[in-house]
Amino acid sequence: MKLITKLELKAIMVSLMISPLVAQAASDLNGLSRLKNTADQIGFTTADIKPQSVIMQIVLAALGFVGLIFLIMIIYAGFQWMTAGGNEEKIKDAKKRLQHSIIGLVVIMAAFAIATYVANILVKSTTEGYYSY
Repeated sequence: MKLITKLELKAIMVSLMISPLVAQAASDLNGLSRLKNTADQIGFTTADIKPQSVIMQIVLAALGFVGLIFLIMIIYAGFQWMTAGGNEEKIKDAKKRLQHSIIGLVVIMAAFAIATYVANILVKSTTEGYYSY
C-alpha cells in the first residue's frame, strides 16, 4: 500500500473539519427556518410557487420582450420615413417595415392574450386555489 502523502492528509483533515458544517447546512435546507425568517423580515411571501406559474411568467415575459422589439421597429420605421427626404425607394422600404412591424405587434398581442387565457385555464385545472395572471 502506498503511504498517505502530506497533501492527502491535509485534504482528509479539511474534509473532517468541514463535515459538521455540511451536516448543519443540510438540516437547515429541510427546515428553511432562517430563509423564511429573512423573507418575512423584508416583506416577501414564503408561499409555494407552482411550476405552471413559473413557466407562464417566462412565456409572458418573452412575449412582452418580443412585443417591445416590434414597438421599437415601428418607431424606427417611422423615423426612416420622416428622414427619407422624398426618396421614393426609402419611403417604400419604410412603409414596408412599418407594415410588417404592425402585423408582428398584432400577432404578438394575440399570442399574449391566448397565452394568458390558456394559462388561466391550466392553472385553474391543475391547482387547488385559483389565481389569475
